[in-house]
Parts: sequence; C-alpha cells; structure tokens
Amino acid sequence: MVLVQVNEGILEGETVINDYGGTYCSFKGIPYAAPPVGELRFKAPQPPKPWKGIKIAKQFGPVCYQCYTPTAAPFGSEDCLYLNVYTPETKPSKPLPVMFWIHGGGFVAGSGNDDLYGPEFLVRLGVILVTFNYRLGALGFLSLDTEDIPGNAGMKDQVAALRWVSKNISNFGGDPNNITIFGQSAGGICVSYFLISPMTKGFFRRAIVMSGAAPCFWGEAFEPRERALTLAKQLGCYSQDDKELSEFFQSQPLENLVNLQLHVVHNHKPYDILFSIVDEKQFGNKERFFYGDPIEALKHNTHEEVDVIHGYTKDEGYLILKIPNCDVEILRDLANNYLEFLAPTPITTSCPIKIQLQEEK
Repeated sequence: MVLVQVNEGILEGETVINDYGGTYCSFKGIPYAAPPVGELRFKAPQPPKPWKGIKIAKQFGPVCYQCYTPTAAPFGSEDCLYLNVYTPETKPSKPLPVMFWIHGGGFVAGSGNDDLYGPEFLVRLGVILVTFNYRLGALGFLSLDTEDIPGNAGMKDQVAALRWVSKNISNFGGDPNNITIFGQSAGGICVSYFLISPMTKGFFRRAIVMSGAAPCFWGEAFEPRERALTLAKQLGCYSQDDKELSEFFQSQPLENLVNLQLHVVHNHKPYDILFSIVDEKQFGNKERFFYGDPIEALKHNTHEEVDVIHGYTKDEGYLILKIPNCDVEILRDLANNYLEFLAPTPITTSCPIKIQLQEEK
C-alpha cells in the first residue's frame, strides 16, 4: 500500500515491479477536474471535487469517447479528465524532475494509458512521469465563437492537468519548479502552443516538441464557426442562432460527435482533422487559452527562460501511406515535388494555408 495526500484527499497507489529493474510507485485514474458532462459539456474544466476516506488509484480512468476508424466501434466516456502519476519513490532525498506527457492522436484519438507509452523507461532514470486524458474531437475542440462554446476546451483540460500537477506533485516526491512538458504529433502541437499560451506561463521549465508544431496547417482550426455549422447541418440543424445551436449541440448524444463524415480540404485533398485549436474571442474576464496569430506569437511572445527541444521520429512521413484517400497521384506528387514538401510555406497573412470546408453530399 502506497498512500499520498493531495489537495482533494488521500490516494492509495501501488508498487510495481519494473521490467528494467527495481520498482516504482503507480497512481492511476486521479481526477484532475470535474466530469465535463451535462451543462459542463464544451465548457472550461472545473476544479475536481474532494473525496472522503481513501481513493483507490490502481486503475486507469475512462478515456475520452472516440473512434479510431470509420468502421470501428466508438469507446470511452465523456467523463474522462483523469491523470496518472508514476514515481520512483514518494519520499526521495531531494525532489525529482517531472515529465508531463501530452498524447497525440490528431485531436480525435489517444489517451494517457500505457498501451503505447509506458512509464518503465523514464522512472528508472529518476524521473516522475505524468500522463493524462483530455477531451477530443468535437467534445474538446468544437467552437461557435460564442461564450457558451468558445473552443479550446481540450486545451484548457491540459492546462488544468498541468496546474494540478504544479499544486500536488511535491506530495509524490516531485519538484514543481522542474517540470518538462513533452508531446508527439498533436501532442507536439499542444506543447508548441503551451509556449505561447497566457494560461501556461510559469508552470514549466522545459518543453520537447516532437512531430508537430503550432504552424502546422491542421493545428489551428481556421473558420471554426463554419466547421461547427457544417456539423450542425449534417446532424439536421440549419439554424444560425447562437442559442439554438448551443442547445442543439448540448443535446446531442455522444455517438453523434465522433466518427464525423466531414472533411477539411487542403490543396484539393481531403483530411480528417475537423476541430482543433482556435483563436479565442474574449468573453468577460474568462481565461483564453490562445488568441492572435500563432506564428507571430512564436516569433515574439514565447515564454521566457524555457528550454526547448524540437524533433521528429524516424520515417514518420510514411504515415501518409495509411491515409484512406492516399493514391498513386499523391505518391507521384511526393516524388515530383519533393522539395516543395520540405520548403517552408510563405506567410503573408495570419492564415498561412487556405482551407475550405466540404460537406458530404
């Protein structure tokens, strides 16, 4: 039995034998925010509720409701805001560095579970690892540009998880002043945005951006309201009224908000990234995850005194071969215009790439 006191109550974790040698302490399924259900759907995450007694933290919390492929069955839950902490020991001689992992999955899939990325390698090096789930797809990134559905809910989940770690990680033996955030693919884009978000300043010392960054054309959802209206029409709502649209999306069953039959068209080729990070409008004094031009922000407004590593994984370009719409024409374009794929896109406006929406006929 391994007990740790956090702000909300006492957690009971477990000691796990590490395949690399030794042991580590594992705490799974820790709620870092209130369940984003009912009236909290699409809203910024709210603080978690305290519990009485000892909370058993030996199983992963539910992952966000998602569907990997159009033919697969959806799985998961709307109640998904849980994190996991893995530490070599809870009472080290000096505070341990902390690594905060943001999973990828194109903003529509993935989780902080250990089915792809486990803690064994890092904890043996004297590092505390934190993984977590956040809202995905329309649940996390739908935006009407309104106060009810402003967008970036999934990004605010990530910030809530990071703030929870900052408050509580010392109880697990970690150093809240030595946090490194890192992520891959969509997670890399999120890390890149953390460097310029006003909500994250001061919460981490280092950042590792892998296989994705804020300037990626699919990282920012241009014309997010039009995307939301396109989804509403597909689901049978043709209203332009903000209140009616908000009530309509709030009333939708989960299965209507995943496995969407919509496409973003870029250079006449379809992609399935529908909802992602948006340039948020200001509503009262509510926090905005990000606003403005991400490229200009990266040039002038990155957080000071943060060490950054950028990288990518070997042969990751082969991923395009798995795209359902990938055909001989795409491969021919790659072969004949290879340098154009590598060259940076000229930036003339805040929207570096023109994106149009295409409804299914």
